[in-house]
Formats: sequence, structure tokens, C-alpha cells
Amino acid sequence: MIYEEYYKELKDRMAAKSIDSLIELFNQQVGNLGWVSIRAVYNKAIIDSFIAKRLDISVIYDGITTSFARKITLNEDKTCVIFA
Repeated sequence: MIYEEYYKELKDRMAAKSIDSLIELFNQQVGNLGWVSIRAVYNKAIIDSFIAKRLDISVIYDGITTSFARKITLNEDKTCVIFA
């Protein structure tokens, strides 16, 4: 399967997930030092799903790079990702 098809499949599956489920998927990537291109596609789908749900993810994503250095959670009003 080519990357674009895999990305679309992931995005479709992640669109149905709750924000809490997406945060869990993100947190599973924290500390994972292995890197392959298919993982990049997976991580992009997670980030794009956060954006599609109109969640402020500025603590982990600046529009270009994503930081998987720390686990995240939601703030009290559930509109913004904060470090756990």
C-alpha cells in the first residue's frame, strides 16, 4: 500500500476516535526512538486528526515539527493539549 492510501485509511479511522483516544495514541509514541517512514505517516495522521478536531496542539506542533519528548493530556476546558 502506498503512503497516501495508508494515510487516508489512518485518517478515516482516527476521525472516529475521541480526543482522549488520540492522546493515548500520541503518548504511545513518546520515547520511541525507532524511526521509519511509515511511522511518520502514522504520526502525521494523529497530528492532523487533532487539528481536524480543532484542538490547540501548539505545545507539541509548531506547524512544521512535532515533539514527542513528553506525554500530553487535555487542559480543564478540553480545548488545548498540555504536558502531562
